[in-house]
Amino acid sequence: MCAAFISDLPAVGSDGYDGVYQVLESHPQYTRIKIIIPEIQISPLEHNGTIYQRILLSGFGGTREVGKPEVPQSIQLVGISSTGSFEIKLLSTVEEELPVDLLYPAQPSPKRLPDGTTEQLPFAIDQDFYRIDTWYPAQPATAQEAAILREYRVLPVAICPVQYNPARRIIKIIKEMEIEVYQISPYGVNEKSDHVLYESSRYRNIYDSFI
Repeated sequence: MCAAFISDLPAVGSDGYDGVYQVLESHPQYTRIKIIIPEIQISPLEHNGTIYQRILLSGFGGTREVGKPEVPQSIQLVGISSTGSFEIKLLSTVEEELPVDLLYPAQPSPKRLPDGTTEQLPFAIDQDFYRIDTWYPAQPATAQEAAILREYRVLPVAICPVQYNPARRIIKIIKEMEIEVYQISPYGVNEKSDHVLYESSRYRNIYDSFI
Protein backbone atom coordinates (compact mmCIF):
# COMPACT_ATOMS: atom_id res chain seq x y z
CA MET A 1 0.00 0.00 0.00
CA CYS A 2 1.30 3.46 -0.86
CA ALA A 3 0.07 6.83 0.38
CA ALA A 4 -3.52 7.19 1.56
CA PHE A 5 -4.85 10.72 1.48
CA ILE A 6 -7.38 11.11 4.25
CA SER A 7 -8.76 14.63 3.87
CA ASP A 8 -7.71 18.14 2.88
CA LEU A 9 -4.05 19.10 2.87
CA PRO A 10 -3.86 22.38 4.81
CA ALA A 11 -0.77 24.10 6.11
CA VAL A 12 0.40 23.32 9.61
CA GLY A 13 0.28 26.61 11.49
CA SER A 14 -1.98 29.24 12.95
CA ASP A 15 -3.01 30.67 9.58
CA GLY A 16 -5.29 29.04 7.05
CA TYR A 17 -3.98 27.64 3.81
CA ASP A 18 -5.56 29.37 0.81
CA GLY A 19 -4.16 27.00 -1.79
CA VAL A 20 -5.83 23.95 -3.28
CA TYR A 21 -4.70 20.37 -3.66
CA GLN A 22 -6.06 17.60 -5.84
CA VAL A 23 -5.21 13.91 -5.95
CA LEU A 24 -4.61 13.19 -9.64
CA GLU A 25 -3.80 9.49 -9.38
CA SER A 26 -3.71 6.98 -6.54
CA HIS A 27 -2.15 3.54 -7.00
CA PRO A 28 -0.55 0.95 -4.72
CA GLN A 29 2.88 2.07 -5.94
CA TYR A 30 2.43 5.84 -5.94
CA THR A 31 0.08 8.79 -5.54
CA ARG A 32 0.23 12.03 -7.50
CA ILE A 33 -0.98 15.37 -6.17
CA LYS A 34 -1.47 18.81 -7.72
CA ILE A 35 -0.95 21.84 -5.46
CA ILE A 36 -2.06 25.36 -6.41
CA ILE A 37 -0.27 28.14 -4.52
CA PRO A 38 -1.92 31.46 -3.54
CA GLU A 39 -0.54 34.82 -4.69
CA ILE A 40 2.56 36.15 -2.94
CA GLN A 41 3.01 39.61 -1.46
CA ILE A 42 6.34 41.46 -1.35
CA SER A 43 6.85 44.00 1.43
CA PRO A 44 9.88 46.25 2.11
CA LEU A 45 11.60 46.02 5.50
CA GLU A 46 14.36 48.36 6.67
CA HIS A 47 17.23 47.42 8.99
CA ASN A 48 20.18 49.70 9.82
CA GLY A 49 19.63 51.73 6.68
CA THR A 50 19.37 48.73 4.34
CA ILE A 51 16.06 48.07 2.60
CA TYR A 52 15.24 44.38 2.39
CA GLN A 53 12.29 42.66 0.74
CA ARG A 54 10.14 40.18 2.62
CA ILE A 55 7.91 37.67 0.83
CA LEU A 56 4.57 36.89 2.45
CA LEU A 57 2.23 34.07 1.53
CA SER A 58 -1.11 33.39 3.22
CA GLY A 59 -0.98 30.29 5.42
CA PHE A 60 2.80 29.93 5.15
CA GLY A 61 5.52 30.52 7.70
CA GLY A 62 9.13 31.06 6.70
CA THR A 63 12.33 29.07 6.38
CA ARG A 64 14.41 29.12 9.56
CA GLU A 65 18.05 28.81 8.52
CA VAL A 66 19.42 31.77 10.46
CA GLY A 67 21.23 34.30 8.29
CA LYS A 68 20.02 32.85 4.99
CA PRO A 69 17.17 34.35 2.92
CA GLU A 70 13.76 33.84 4.47
CA VAL A 71 11.25 32.43 1.98
CA PRO A 72 7.72 31.08 2.55
CA GLN A 73 7.48 27.51 3.77
CA SER A 74 4.56 25.30 4.77
CA ILE A 75 4.59 21.80 6.22
CA GLN A 76 1.85 19.60 4.77
CA LEU A 77 0.90 16.31 6.44
CA VAL A 78 0.17 13.44 4.06
CA GLY A 79 -1.41 10.23 5.34
CA ILE A 80 0.68 7.13 4.51
CA SER A 81 0.49 3.40 5.21
CA SER A 82 1.46 1.95 8.59
CA THR A 83 4.85 0.66 7.42
CA GLY A 84 7.52 1.53 4.89
CA SER A 85 9.68 4.47 3.88
CA PHE A 86 8.30 7.14 1.55
CA GLU A 87 9.81 9.84 -0.63
CA ILE A 88 8.46 12.52 -2.94
CA LYS A 89 9.34 13.52 -6.48
CA LEU A 90 8.60 16.83 -8.18
CA LEU A 91 6.91 16.03 -11.49
CA SER A 92 6.11 19.45 -12.94
CA THR A 93 5.72 23.13 -12.10
CA VAL A 94 4.10 26.28 -13.45
CA GLU A 95 6.50 29.07 -12.56
CA GLU A 96 7.77 32.53 -13.35
CA GLU A 97 10.90 34.51 -12.48
CA LEU A 98 10.82 38.00 -11.04
CA PRO A 99 13.65 40.45 -10.21
CA VAL A 100 13.72 41.39 -6.54
CA ASP A 101 16.09 43.29 -4.28
CA LEU A 102 17.83 41.86 -1.23
CA LEU A 103 15.63 39.35 0.64
CA TYR A 104 15.41 39.68 4.40
CA PRO A 105 17.41 36.95 6.19
CA ALA A 106 15.83 34.57 8.70
CA GLN A 107 16.56 35.70 12.24
CA PRO A 108 17.25 33.74 15.44
CA SER A 109 14.42 33.31 17.91
CA PRO A 110 14.55 35.66 20.91
CA LYS A 111 16.46 34.33 23.92
CA ARG A 112 14.29 33.56 26.94
CA LEU A 113 15.71 34.97 30.16
CA PRO A 114 15.35 33.45 33.69
CA ASP A 115 12.84 36.16 34.69
CA GLY A 116 10.49 35.09 31.88
CA THR A 117 11.24 37.98 29.55
CA THR A 118 12.93 37.65 26.16
CA GLU A 119 16.01 39.25 24.66
CA GLN A 120 16.37 39.94 20.97
CA LEU A 121 19.56 38.45 19.57
CA PRO A 122 21.85 40.41 17.20
CA PHE A 123 20.86 40.74 13.55
CA ALA A 124 22.19 37.81 11.51
CA ILE A 125 23.03 37.64 7.81
CA ASP A 126 25.26 35.15 5.98
CA GLN A 127 27.10 37.54 3.67
CA ASP A 128 28.99 34.72 1.94
CA PHE A 129 25.78 32.89 1.09
CA TYR A 130 24.24 36.04 -0.39
CA ARG A 131 27.03 36.06 -3.00
CA ILE A 132 26.35 32.51 -4.24
CA ASP A 133 24.72 31.96 -7.63
CA THR A 134 22.27 29.20 -6.64
CA TRP A 135 18.59 28.64 -5.97
CA TYR A 136 17.52 28.59 -2.34
CA PRO A 137 15.96 26.34 -1.23
CA ALA A 138 17.38 23.82 -3.68
CA GLN A 139 14.04 21.99 -4.00
CA PRO A 140 10.50 23.43 -3.72
CA ALA A 141 9.16 20.26 -2.08
CA THR A 142 10.95 17.83 0.24
CA ALA A 143 9.82 14.93 2.42
CA GLN A 144 10.69 14.81 6.11
CA GLU A 145 10.69 11.91 8.56
CA ALA A 146 7.43 9.98 8.93
CA ALA A 147 5.56 10.60 12.18
CA ILE A 148 2.57 9.29 14.15
CA LEU A 149 -0.48 11.51 14.72
CA ARG A 150 -2.56 9.39 17.10
CA GLU A 151 -4.34 6.86 14.83
CA TYR A 152 -2.56 8.01 11.68
CA ARG A 153 0.94 7.70 10.27
CA VAL A 154 1.85 10.81 8.29
CA LEU A 155 4.62 12.09 6.03
CA PRO A 156 5.45 15.78 6.60
CA VAL A 157 6.18 17.49 3.28
CA ALA A 158 7.88 20.90 3.25
CA ILE A 159 6.50 23.12 0.47
CA CYS A 160 8.62 26.14 -0.53
CA PRO A 161 6.94 27.75 -3.55
CA VAL A 162 9.42 30.63 -3.77
CA GLN A 163 13.11 30.09 -4.52
CA TYR A 164 15.69 32.89 -4.40
CA ASN A 165 18.99 33.35 -6.21
CA PRO A 166 20.91 35.76 -3.98
CA ALA A 167 23.71 36.55 -6.45
CA ARG A 168 21.34 37.31 -9.33
CA ARG A 169 18.64 38.77 -7.05
CA ILE A 170 15.73 37.04 -8.69
CA ILE A 171 12.99 34.84 -7.31
CA LYS A 172 11.33 31.85 -8.92
CA ILE A 173 7.62 31.79 -8.05
CA ILE A 174 5.95 28.40 -8.35
CA LYS A 175 2.22 28.87 -8.95
CA GLU A 176 1.37 25.22 -9.41
CA MET A 177 3.24 21.99 -8.77
CA GLU A 178 2.62 18.29 -9.15
CA ILE A 179 4.35 15.89 -6.78
CA GLU A 180 4.43 12.14 -6.48
CA VAL A 181 4.56 10.30 -3.15
CA TYR A 182 5.99 6.81 -3.51
CA GLN A 183 7.30 4.01 -1.32
CA ILE A 184 11.05 3.37 -1.48
CA SER A 185 11.33 0.58 1.12
CA PRO A 186 9.02 -1.79 3.03
CA TYR A 187 10.77 -0.67 6.22
CA GLY A 188 10.69 2.75 7.81
CA VAL A 189 10.78 4.82 10.99
CA ASN A 190 7.85 5.44 13.32
CA GLU A 191 5.87 2.52 11.97
CA LYS A 192 2.50 1.43 13.37
CA SER A 193 2.28 -2.19 14.47
CA ASP A 194 -1.54 -2.16 14.46
CA HIS A 195 -2.60 -1.87 10.82
CA VAL A 196 -6.30 -1.62 11.67
CA LEU A 197 -7.42 2.00 11.81
CA TYR A 198 -9.58 2.87 14.82
CA GLU A 199 -10.43 6.51 14.33
CA SER A 200 -11.35 8.52 17.40
CA SER A 201 -14.41 10.70 16.77
CA ARG A 202 -13.12 13.03 19.47
CA TYR A 203 -10.18 13.99 17.25
CA ARG A 204 -12.04 13.99 13.89
CA ASN A 205 -11.89 17.80 13.54
CA ILE A 206 -8.18 17.78 14.29
CA TYR A 207 -7.57 15.15 11.64
CA ASP A 208 -9.56 17.14 9.09
CA SER A 209 -7.44 20.20 9.88
CA PHE A 210 -4.08 18.54 9.42
CA ILE A 211 -4.29 15.55 7.06
